[in-house]
Amino acid sequence: MGNFINKYGFKALLALAFAAYLAASLLTIHKYGNVYQWDFKKDYYAARVQAEGLDFYDAPYLRHMAGSPVEQFYIYTPPSIWFYRLFTLFSFKNAYTLVLILKLLTLLGLVLLWQKEFRLGPLDPGFFIFLFFAFHYALTADFLSGNFALFEQAGLWAAFAFFLRKRYILFSLLIVLVSLFKILPLFFLVLLLFSKARRRFLLAASAGASFLLVQGLSYLLNPGLYRSFLHTLTGPGSNEWGNRNLSLVSFLKTVLDRMAGVIGRPLPAALAQILFAAAALAIVLISLRAYLRRRAAWGADADRMLVFLACLVFCLISPRTKDYSYLIVLLPGYVALRTRARDKGIVFLFLLLILDTPDSISALGLRPVAEYFWTYYPLFLTGLTWILYVGKPRGIPDAFPDSSPAPDRR
Repeated sequence: MGNFINKYGFKALLALAFAAYLAASLLTIHKYGNVYQWDFKKDYYAARVQAEGLDFYDAPYLRHMAGSPVEQFYIYTPPSIWFYRLFTLFSFKNAYTLVLILKLLTLLGLVLLWQKEFRLGPLDPGFFIFLFFAFHYALTADFLSGNFALFEQAGLWAAFAFFLRKRYILFSLLIVLVSLFKILPLFFLVLLLFSKARRRFLLAASAGASFLLVQGLSYLLNPGLYRSFLHTLTGPGSNEWGNRNLSLVSFLKTVLDRMAGVIGRPLPAALAQILFAAAALAIVLISLRAYLRRRAAWGADADRMLVFLACLVFCLISPRTKDYSYLIVLLPGYVALRTRARDKGIVFLFLLLILDTPDSISALGLRPVAEYFWTYYPLFLTGLTWILYVGKPRGIPDAFPDSSPAPDRR
């Protein structure tokens, strides 16, 4: 081992260790197909139900097709099912393996995209530690669940790359395509309003209208199916909170629920929504003010910083956030640390971002702390990262190291 370190260096040893960790994780997920990738399981069998011409939002059909319990329901828009129809060309076992391979390739492509278009910098061991462990294992959570999230991130960051290159039509197209699954990424069309496109308002409106057009056609082709989608979208699952929804509004509901227990009477049902709306408005306004005040100093990096800030705002104000949803703030979080590398508190911030939840905390008589703090730990980390971007005077530096203008390709 000593000879290996002397010959290749400690960084090479760490890289080898993380490669082994990733390989072991993927092999474990592959081996226990009845335990992991539960989201992919319901998506795969929903596509099988659709192939039979049946309602793939109907839970009994889904369970019958799977031949085993399926806890989740298909919740994406009807047109998105055609993506999963591609996997039905294979048996579930083979499709299960295929999606793991595709996710690994997507991850590699995403890192290369970050490095090329977003000035990620050298891929040192610190980056890989951050990638695998930051925001409470957001990346690992995606691999375990088999969710669409990593594919979604590839689409979003490809769209952001087009935005930086001022290819606004391609940016809009990708945002609309990604939004056919989870809808909420339509939020990023707001970036067009800060662009230099001549008809940016018309372009943003056209992109939004195209999404509505696709949904309208989907409804006309099968009204009953679309009503099932709307029922699923607004059903019991839409009101998840606690550890099934790590969003700001969910955190407020958790706190108010505990307060109601303490005072012995229920609080107004709409109070959490009102507080959330106020907090979301404050986050948006503070972010807008920070961007407008600093974009001149950011210069050629203004669009890049705008994308990072938009990702953080999106994660903070999204009404439904899972553990893997925090994938979108991995790069903004890492950039925040990298640009503050000379600060004395950087090691502490780094440890905070990769810190795991201590299961033993309840044994210390701190169960309320665990409920409030550790359950929503990724949310708090996102808030901390957001403060680094908007805070004055010690926020993110006014420019990246070695910054240079992005190519202008209209």
